[in-house]
Parts: sequence; C-alpha cells; structure tokens
Amino acid sequence: NPHLPPSLQIIAGTYDGVLAGWSSNPLTLTFATPAHDGSIRSLSLSSSRTLLSCGYDESLRLYSLSKNVELGDARTPSFMGGTTPLCSAFAPPYDTHPSHCLIGFSSGRIFIYKVKDWSVVHVLSGHKEEKGGVFCVAVHPSGKMALTG
Repeated sequence: NPHLPPSLQIIAGTYDGVLAGWSSNPLTLTFATPAHDGSIRSLSLSSSRTLLSCGYDESLRLYSLSKNVELGDARTPSFMGGTTPLCSAFAPPYDTHPSHCLIGFSSGRIFIYKVKDWSVVHVLSGHKEEKGGVFCVAVHPSGKMALTG
C-alpha cells in the first residue's frame, strides 16, 4: 500500500502485564517490559509517540516511544470512584501535545486528566457499573467532544 510507511511499530499489552513492541520490517521484537501487576487493559498513543498503558492493578504508566524510556506513573484515585481502567484516549487525538486524556473505568465513570501534571480535572458519570462500565472512548478530532460505550 503506497499510503503506509515503510516500517510500523506494533505495540501490545498482555494478560500477565507485559508491554511489548515489534518493528514490522522485518518483524522483530524491539522491547518487552513488565509494566503492570495483572493484565494490561488499555493502550493509547499520542501523536508525539507518548504511550499510555492502563492496567488491572489500577496504575497508569507513561512511556516515550521515541526515547524508549518510562516517563512516569500514577494510580487511579479510588476515592473518586475509579476502579479498573478499561479504555483511554488522548484529546485532541491528533495534536502533537495533547492537553487531556480520557480514561473509562469499570465503575462506569470517565476521568478527564490534565496531561501536564496528570491531575483529575473532571469526573463524568453516565454508564452503569452493573453493565460493566465504560469499554470504549473515542475523542472528536477537535478534542471538544467524545463518544463512549
């Protein structure tokens, strides 16, 4: 396909908490690191090649794929109704330096984090915990609207 770059990077999270990456041409394992105590539930990549990993252990981890380093981690604030993170998306999605990140939880809440310091700026509700919580989030290119399911 003429629209695809000559080489892609494939990133996957495993049920046992390992974060792994491969280059596609030829298919070669480039890294594998233990990232979470338990399964990795969500991976989000920003345009600046910052990777967010959300795990069953209720931790959020940030990585720079361009520098191959971990940038930091945070815990989901359980006092605000956060439980296991299930999905995530940067906002605006195509911005090279997104200002916010939306994370959907098994409690049915969506936390909006400020990327600069990873503080929670807003908590949205609307999904029912007994239905399983928030399984997907998609942010509009403007970053001003999102759909969840």
